[in-house]
Formats: sequence, structure tokens, C-alpha cells
Amino acid sequence: MRIKIFGLFCVAAVIASGHGVLAADMPVKAAPLVPIYNWSGFYIGGHAGYGWAGQRDVAISPLPQPGFGTLPFNANLNAKGFLGGAQFGWNWQSGRLVYGVEADLSGTGINDNQGL
Repeated sequence: MRIKIFGLFCVAAVIASGHGVLAADMPVKAAPLVPIYNWSGFYIGGHAGYGWAGQRDVAISPLPQPGFGTLPFNANLNAKGFLGGAQFGWNWQSGRLVYGVEADLSGTGINDNQGL
């Protein structure tokens, strides 16, 4: 008898606990998400840096193809210099998509003035 009462109690507990979790009972549909930020507009920016190559002994072969022979010579390279540039563009946001046009220009003054 105790097992039957315990079983009925378990069934009643399962039925009672699942009553409030039906998703179809949602009274109001969720509002659509509004973008927090609008990416539309013009922008301009720049970048700068410094580059270098450590001092190394390099063997250079100007004619490495077979049949021509090679004339290797050594060079001590120590290239360094500044680099930089600018970029600008325009974006237009439509909903969750962003369309845009961008242009950039970069240059460097990295060189090695040691003769070969």
C-alpha cells in the first residue's frame, strides 16, 4: 500500500512541476532587437610603425638557374626604417548589414644603404 501511495505522489509531483514551463503560454511576442550603434558615416585614420631586419650574412645568387652557373656573393644586411599611411572610407548600415567603401595609402622608408 505504501508503494502505491508513494508512486501516486511521484506522478502528481511530476505533473505539477511541468505545468508552468510551456513556451506557448508566452503572452507577448519579444520586441525586435534595435541596433545599439549605427556604423553609417565617414571615417579617416592613420597608422605608423618602425621595421627592422637583424644583421645577417646572406649569400645571394643572381643567376640560380641550372646551366647558367651561379656567382654567389655575401652581403651584410641591416635594413631599418619607418613605415606609415592613412585610410579613409564611408559606411552605410542597413539593419544588421554594413556596406562601405575604403581607400588606403601606405609607404615605407625601410632600406639598407650598405653596398653589396
